[in-house]
Amino acid sequence: MDTKLTIKGNSLLYSLHTENSQTLKLFEEEIKSLLESNKPVYEKTDLIAEMITDIDEKINYVKSKIILLSSIKKLLEKDRAMAKEVIAKTLKDYGIEKLEGMQVSSITITPEKEEVKEHIVIKDEKALINLGYAKVDEKKVKEALYSDRYNEIEPYIDIELEQIKKPSGIRINKRKIHIPAIENEKSA
Repeated sequence: MDTKLTIKGNSLLYSLHTENSQTLKLFEEEIKSLLESNKPVYEKTDLIAEMITDIDEKINYVKSKIILLSSIKKLLEKDRAMAKEVIAKTLKDYGIEKLEGMQVSSITITPEKEEVKEHIVIKDEKALINLGYAKVDEKKVKEALYSDRYNEIEPYIDIELEQIKKPSGIRINKRKIHIPAIENEKSA
């Protein structure tokens, strides 16, 4: 097996996304050279397939890392939210509403919030389809609900409201002006 060909072919393959005409031409020449070589057909086939499957493997590797990083990000966001809640509760327990800092301007407690979330329940999907909704989904129905089509769709849906309480947290207020003495301490 001519590894020189696959290495050169693969390095060209990884730069095809640039759509550089010279790179495309070189890659095409590599493929032509392979096809015109004295190698058996099965070996030519395997070499070409290997180039593509190598990229497929890299894509799958990247996808798996994206999934892993996404799950780590979600965990870190949950950690941050929980930490902010605990810090806010502890500061409240001590009667502290604001802490002044040197590196940051201050830490303040954010108030507890209540949000109302709407959930649309479809009572009669066929009736909505007859009104022109090819596919009934909550987003499209919600858009129609807040338009002039409200009276048209209202008999076929129910709206359930859910109250969500967001506990107090903290907000870190960054300094607008950097203090040189603090910057020097950070870098030391």
